[in-house]
Amino acid sequence: MNFDPVAPLPALPGLLFGGLMTILCRPPPALPDSVFTARFAVTGIDPTRLAGYRDFFDFRLPGIPLSYFYLPAQRAQLALMLDRRFPYPLPGLIHRRNVLRRHAVVQATLPLTIDVAVQFSRSADHTPEITFEVIIGQSGQPVVSCTSTYRVAARKLPRPAGAGEAESFGDSYRCAEWTVDQAAIRRYARLSGDYNPIHLTAPLARLFGLQSAIAHGMYSVGRVAAQIENQGGRPLAAISADFRRPVPLPAQAICGIESADSGRGCYGVRLTEPKKIALRGTWET
Repeated sequence: MNFDPVAPLPALPGLLFGGLMTILCRPPPALPDSVFTARFAVTGIDPTRLAGYRDFFDFRLPGIPLSYFYLPAQRAQLALMLDRRFPYPLPGLIHRRNVLRRHAVVQATLPLTIDVAVQFSRSADHTPEITFEVIIGQSGQPVVSCTSTYRVAARKLPRPAGAGEAESFGDSYRCAEWTVDQAAIRRYARLSGDYNPIHLTAPLARLFGLQSAIAHGMYSVGRVAAQIENQGGRPLAAISADFRRPVPLPAQAICGIESADSGRGCYGVRLTEPKKIALRGTWET
């Protein structure tokens, strides 16, 4: 695959502002039939931001947490979303799945390259899906990969599902209670640079069809990742996340992690009310 010439990785707040300007874009009647790419360069890992991330989630093992690499990967994805070839408005995209995998140890002081490619498809219900493949490299070798899948929101938001049957975790899951409040989410926004308005205040979220502000999906993944590493005593090699429903603010939730001492397992985050799974995924150390 041929990538464009290397460019500096843009800052996230400016990318988000540019994304809001795409709200008037009209989606194309047919899916784009080509994959397009970009290549970015980073001088190294910002030690101040990394320390803040580790402290915020209470990562206790040395090194760079795997979930931290979503921050530069997200910037690369947004930069490609603002490319003139990208046909969809950013406010209409819903993050549905993310997979992070570590391939080698990253040297924080050495430069990084970030290659990102986007391709388009349709889900089983014919909804447009957009998949970003991000490869973070160092010294000519891949060190971390990130795959993010988005769906294009329907013109009409679906009605909230009824209470239905409560969802729960199996007996092998170790569970912990979570409180997710607006203060924590605003701190994560400052730390990550992700000031998407749907996470900041309820009035701003309502402009985009939500009843309240919601937590960043990758905030929950970072919090889960720290718990897995702290319980098992080994760094993550991979973690996936399927985002099933938003975590409204404020929220009480339960995080369940399966077999944190075994080297691999499943996890989930369940809302206290309604008793439904907000996200779930797998992990490997």
